[in-house]
Formats: sequence, structure tokens, C-alpha cells
Amino acid sequence: MRLHVGDGNEVAGRAEIDKAYVAALKALLESPPTDYAKVREAIRTADTPTLAHLFLYAHFELVRRSGNWIHDGEL
Repeated sequence: MRLHVGDGNEVAGRAEIDKAYVAALKALLESPPTDYAKVREAIRTADTPTLAHLFLYAHFELVRRSGNWIHDGEL
């Protein structure tokens, strides 16, 4: 996997990070039912490498759903 977060360009990198943040906030604006207990349990019990994978996969999925997914392959 290649990770592009702006390739040294801080402005482009910030824009890539912001895509996932904005997609997450938009999803929560409607106050949908969410399984908070499942999320908290996963965070509480997972080891650090698992949390890192969770973070990356959630980030990339949110960017993909934002409609601004620029990639050269699939996860």
C-alpha cells in the first residue's frame, strides 16, 4: 500500500486528512443510531497495532465515501 498524504506538500496533506474528518462529521449530523458500546469496547480492548489498522481503514473508507477518493488501487 502506498500512503499519500500530500507527498511533502503540507497543504495537500491537510486537505487529504480533512476529507475523512468532514465525511465523519457529515455522517453524524443526522444523529443516526450508533452502536457506541461496540465502538468503545473495540477501542478499550484492542492492542495498539489493531487500533492503528482500524484508524487507517476507517480514514480511507471515509475519504472514499467523501467522493474525493484519489487512488491507484483498492484497499
